[in-house]
Amino acid sequence: MTKRHSWSIADDKAALKAYLKGLSKSEADKIAENRGIKTGSFWMRIGNFQYLATDGKKGYSHYARQSRQGWEDYKKSRKTYRKNIPTFSVLPPGISVSDKTA
Repeated sequence: MTKRHSWSIADDKAALKAYLKGLSKSEADKIAENRGIKTGSFWMRIGNFQYLATDGKKGYSHYARQSRQGWEDYKKSRKTYRKNIPTFSVLPPGISVSDKTA
């Protein structure tokens, strides 16, 4: 059995930023891999933020309390929160969040 990833607040913020920026699959997968998170798990977390953002109309409903708190913090002060979300410095050289690869 493989060990489950223990999600840090920084991991949650990376998933939230990936959701907010609408990253491509390859971009989000690279972030997940560089953070040591299985790509499917990362996409589930992005789906949790989609669920919270759409009031349950889309996404995955089984979100963590930590994710809910991160979403609530984001909603309270979007401008400040976006500045404090970690950048995607975990991307390998040559990949940026502005590169849209489908």
